Amino acid sequence: MKQYTGILLAALAVIALSAACNKETSVDGSPAAETVSITATLSDVLTKVDFTPSYSDGKPAGIALTWADTDKLIVADHANPASYSEFELTGGSGTNSAVFSGTPPVGAASYDVSVVHADVTIASQIQPADGDASGLQFIASRKNVTDLTTIDFDETGSVLALTAKMPSTAIAAAVKSVDIKAMQPDGQGGEVAANIFGSGNTLGITITTPGDAGSDGILHLFATLPVGDAAVPAGTTLLVHFNAPGTDHTVYTRYVELGSGLALTAGKCNTVNINATQSATHAGLTSCDGSTAAKAYLIGDKYQLKAVHDLMVNDAKKYFKMVDDVDMTGMTWTHLNKDKVNNVYPKAVDFNGNNKTISYLGKDMFYVLKGSVYDLTLDHTTTSQRGILAEYIQGSGNVVTNVKVTNGSIDYTSTNAGGLIGYINNGTSANDVAATITDCTVSNTNVKATGVVGGVIGFADAKVIVSGCKYSGGTITGGRYTGGFVGSTGNFASTFTNCQVESAAISAEVTNNDYRAGGFIGQLQKKVTVKGCKVGTKSPGVSLTLSAPASGKVYNAGGFAGVAYGTITKNGDTWSGADVTITSGNTDGNAQVNIGGFVGYNTGKIEYSDAYVTAESLVGSHIGGFVGFALENSVIENCTASGEISGTRKTGGFVGVAQEGSFTECEASTDISWKDGSTGNDHPSDFGGFVGEVTQTVNLTKCRAETDLSIIDAETENVGGFAGLISTVSEKTATISRCWFDGSLNIAASWRGGFIGSIAAHSDGIVVIENCYARPNLMGDSGTGRGGLISKIDSEKGAVVTVDCCYAAGIVHGGEAVGGVVGFMNSPATITNCAAWNIQVMGYFNTSNFLSSGAVIGVAWPTATLTDNYRNPSMDLLAYWGTNANSTINLSTSFQHPDVSDSAPLTDPDGAAVSSNSGMRPYQGKCDASKTFLELASTTLGWSSEIWDFTGGFFGWDEFPTLK
Repeated sequence: MKQYTGILLAALAVIALSAACNKETSVDGSPAAETVSITATLSDVLTKVDFTPSYSDGKPAGIALTWADTDKLIVADHANPASYSEFELTGGSGTNSAVFSGTPPVGAASYDVSVVHADVTIASQIQPADGDASGLQFIASRKNVTDLTTIDFDETGSVLALTAKMPSTAIAAAVKSVDIKAMQPDGQGGEVAANIFGSGNTLGITITTPGDAGSDGILHLFATLPVGDAAVPAGTTLLVHFNAPGTDHTVYTRYVELGSGLALTAGKCNTVNINATQSATHAGLTSCDGSTAAKAYLIGDKYQLKAVHDLMVNDAKKYFKMVDDVDMTGMTWTHLNKDKVNNVYPKAVDFNGNNKTISYLGKDMFYVLKGSVYDLTLDHTTTSQRGILAEYIQGSGNVVTNVKVTNGSIDYTSTNAGGLIGYINNGTSANDVAATITDCTVSNTNVKATGVVGGVIGFADAKVIVSGCKYSGGTITGGRYTGGFVGSTGNFASTFTNCQVESAAISAEVTNNDYRAGGFIGQLQKKVTVKGCKVGTKSPGVSLTLSAPASGKVYNAGGFAGVAYGTITKNGDTWSGADVTITSGNTDGNAQVNIGGFVGYNTGKIEYSDAYVTAESLVGSHIGGFVGFALENSVIENCTASGEISGTRKTGGFVGVAQEGSFTECEASTDISWKDGSTGNDHPSDFGGFVGEVTQTVNLTKCRAETDLSIIDAETENVGGFAGLISTVSEKTATISRCWFDGSLNIAASWRGGFIGSIAAHSDGIVVIENCYARPNLMGDSGTGRGGLISKIDSEKGAVVTVDCCYAAGIVHGGEAVGGVVGFMNSPATITNCAAWNIQVMGYFNTSNFLSSGAVIGVAWPTATLTDNYRNPSMDLLAYWGTNANSTINLSTSFQHPDVSDSAPLTDPDGAAVSSNSGMRPYQGKCDASKTFLELASTTLGWSSEIWDFTGGFFGWDEFPTLK
């Protein structure tokens, strides 16, 4: 019988069976099998509901059911279906009454009778031509039949008849297939499959011979559905695509609402009428006017998307909803809301992407976005404008949620460009939120412009709330303000929360000004807060490449932010962080570059943030593992720096130069190396495991360095395990409290200290070092000014330097001016309650031509204040002070160097007075062999148990106190 290939088979067939039985006898005389002839008659017509105009020009007025040569009947034993017989058609082909002959199963009490046909694949069916129902397949059966002569098929399938008025006869003739998808509301604002087509929600019809049979622009399509009724859930819609390849409008999309309480009824022909004549304008329901989300204009192809321009109106929000992916290849797109009226851009939208994709748009979607866009993907958009979603967002209350930009490209010749949005303008007031941007992603997208450039947002010059957004993959090429996520912000109370730059190649080039370039943001203004945001992963990672700076200009570049005036902190338990590789084109070793693993130039507050930096080829000064240059009351707390950095001058494992501010509970575990520059007089100076140089008012509290610092250069100056140079100015105070260093120092030249390289307080400047320790080994048989704690104290008159409750524990070797605590002190200072707990202090230059060395201080100021400072009783000391040349001095444990003050000047170990201008003035301190170091520190030295832990266990050295 003819095949059905559509949505519903509707046939109630009444089959009259008459059997004529002719009994025969076998050769052996036993009864032979009976041959049965069955006459099956179908109902005359399966009627359709007509579309206006009615069927004409040879199109059937109904579906006539007739038997085909290939049809068969199956007669099976009801009790044993595996026992069956096939009945062949022996007469009546092409009519509605046919004869089938065969032998029923022997011994059956009753039978199941069904029509035999090819398997029906509901999701993919074939129709010979427009209006041709001959391909429909009849589905029918009857069970438990006791009399084969009277059978009515009581289980039948159904047919879906789709009648569609197309925009023109040419388009109707070009349609080659139709795809139908059934969806229903999920109760949460989305949609789920409505499985009304048997076990699925999709059905396709391919027309073998395309054409418009009646030349009336109307298509008549049919499809078979399974046996039985199919309930249609309330709110079900059919998304119908008419595919017409080769036309100017390849896909025509209709969205059809089915009424509530409907069912696809077995044995019936259920008809759906579709008016697709306006498909080239927009997809919509009969009641669709874009006034509400429920009446949103529906977009399923590029013509409907282009029609959005005409459907948007001034001063009224219009609603749009994507119902299918749209490929804009070959379509010229003009961005939305381009025209200004009364100095504003008045066309607002609510654009529901419905998790669909717009591809190859060719230009930014919006010129000015006013309203909401959500659940949308923009793929393969290449533009020479500011942003792929929008060039601008203006006003207040705008929302962008779950918008994805993939495989895109921006090449803009001016400023303010971002992978998602170029420029966000101020709202009606500084307190208004111009845009809320949530869960958006820009991936595999290249962004290039001059000036302000960001991977997601160019310039957020307004109050914005951004959360859960990410940039991943691609290149970001910008100018003065360049960031992996955002180029720069305005000074508004914006927040960025849980955002990420996962992988990116960021580069910046400035020809006439300085940089603000960062892995996350170029410049972060004072009122802005960043919480729990990340830059980089181990692989493929984020790289930041900086061209050579303009003449006399600096970089201001960091793994997270170039310049930070605002706040960077954690969100809940999620810290902010940067894992970045930084390279620069600077070759001038004397140039100030302000480069940090996290922030280049900071005056804001940073807390609960981590930096992992790979920057081992940087040349210049003001370079830090976390911050390059900190000033103007910087506050940095609970942060870490690790990785590899290099510099030529003023370089630190955590901060290059700390001019002003406070650092609390921060840690550096960075490998630091020196890179020579191309200019002269750029020998290494001011290197520290934590900070390269401290100036003005700076407080470092509970900070620690576990860095490896390696500098092989004969002219090295001011290198310390924790700080390179402490250099305060008038009325400024630098305080280092409860800090420590435990790393390695590989430095071949002079002026290196286990904790501080040099202290050079100027005028009335104040330096306070308290409750600190260091235990690196300072090796080498040459070099001047080696101190287990401080290499050199050389301050101006009026300056105040205080060192209290500190100790050094590493081996100290050098040429001259070698000391367990201080190597060289050429100005007054106060050193009290300190300990030189070194195993060895060796000053190898032991003739009168060189400076002296000592157990506690190699060269001390004769009238300094030196009170209750102790040495290790087991110390090996090689020292010279003028009267014992070329001698190893094993000081007696009973030798106690008297306290030194202005009224009790320093004496040499022989008791002779030390001249204030003499180069031989060692200070050996006191000794108490009756106490362990822990006992000495907690009793004699009076160190506080609230600050120090006296239980021991310092990296296997059980006798050493540690800081709490």
